[in-house]
Amino acid sequence: MDTFKILFGTEKSAVHRNCVLLPVPSRELSEMLGLSDFSKGKLYACAHAKRCTAIRTGIGPAFAGDAVLHLADTPCENIILFGSCGLTEPVGNLRIGSLVAPTSCYSAESFTELLRGDVHSWEMYNSNKSLRDLLRQMAGGDLQDATCISIGSLKLQEDKLPLLKEKGIDLLDMECASVFAAAAHIGRRAAALFYITDIVRGQPFYANMSKEDRSSLTRSIRSAATLVCEFIEKKLSD
Repeated sequence: MDTFKILFGTEKSAVHRNCVLLPVPSRELSEMLGLSDFSKGKLYACAHAKRCTAIRTGIGPAFAGDAVLHLADTPCENIILFGSCGLTEPVGNLRIGSLVAPTSCYSAESFTELLRGDVHSWEMYNSNKSLRDLLRQMAGGDLQDATCISIGSLKLQEDKLPLLKEKGIDLLDMECASVFAAAAHIGRRAAALFYITDIVRGQPFYANMSKEDRSSLTRSIRSAATLVCEFIEKKLSD
């Protein structure tokens, strides 16, 4: 039984050395990469561009982390997690629409541990420095570093905000820690490219977004998609 083909809808050998993980489908990135038909497996959907494979993982650390582990027996060498994240509160130049590349990410995916406030269980996982440095070189000054946390509750991210700030955490998502951890486990390079969609303190995900912020976010999503495409073509094509 070919487990990989069943789960991903494609052969292991068809996977490129560069893989982009998409917790949520990205129309902008699919258009720029020329992706049309995603082959659907039991858990994931895949499409192949000239120099990369895009994988729709679904939302959550288990789906994303498992996807990375399954890439261990494929030609994949570089993994880019692409999508949105939240911001704890305005800091420096970070705001809605900013592009960020997490240098490291705390793991707080467990709802019950988060509810208890057990910060001692939060392990930190790092992006691959060489891959992140190449991404920043490609972006110039448009990409900022930050510390992230993969968190298991949208409600508790508000309740635990003082604790997050005490730990020096700027960004929140749901998959980053699992991707960094799984990539290190299988000996692959991984980095993340996020665009900020909301701010926990002041502009939460459930609030109406201003016209200005919507326009800024639309531009940033297209900029992020362009950056990924150019990065793969110019920095990871050898």
